[in-house]
Amino acid sequence: MEYVIKEWFVDETPSSEGVYVKVKGREGGILSFLLSWVGIDPTVTLIVDKENIRFEKGSWSGFFRRITPINKLCASAYGYQKPWKTALVIASIGVPLIGLLGLGLLVIIGAVAYYYLNKQLQVEFYEIGGYKDGIVFKRSVIEGIKVDEADAARVVRILEALMQGKAPHREMPYPTPNTLPTRKTFESSTVPSPEPSTAVDRSRATGLFCPECGAKNTNSQAVCASCGASLTQT
Repeated sequence: MEYVIKEWFVDETPSSEGVYVKVKGREGGILSFLLSWVGIDPTVTLIVDKENIRFEKGSWSGFFRRITPINKLCASAYGYQKPWKTALVIASIGVPLIGLLGLGLLVIIGAVAYYYLNKQLQVEFYEIGGYKDGIVFKRSVIEGIKVDEADAARVVRILEALMQGKAPHREMPYPTPNTLPTRKTFESSTVPSPEPSTAVDRSRATGLFCPECGAKNTNSQAVCASCGASLTQT
């Protein structure tokens, strides 16, 4: 039987009570929700601490609790399934009714909603002796608690770490382009640019005008053509 989640606590850092995982669910339906207010609704609870895993299940006829030491577990698993067969049957009922004032369209929309809102997640654990137990749950529309396969996988990772005698740790997300370190860039002003090479050494450069007579040196000669003065800069 699948249960609607009433309480969901999953963390790699244990609570003040030393609990890593506490998942509590109730039977689905409005009646079960109303009865939960007075504490008489059938529930199932999965609790994981450093030493034990406790599975508690209550029904209209009684109560059952099973406590298993972590070192007696050998495996854990998780998965999900969607009620596509039931949704397909509901949609097939609505197809012949499409022409009746949109009634068939409403039925088909209801089938699609049923398919997405009734996704069932499952967490299982196995003891060394072969005993298997677990919980099947789905999102809660009334309580507003939404969980997915990533949350179920987190429970399994915590169980695996505890079974190996390690402290659970939160998995780091894969780096994205926004979180990757960027290569440091350098401004062009911080790097001196090489001076352009000259064909003639500075000490051998000639002036544009004669310092004696002021005549213009048009051919870049070393001697002024007008007065014969030297135009070479020293």
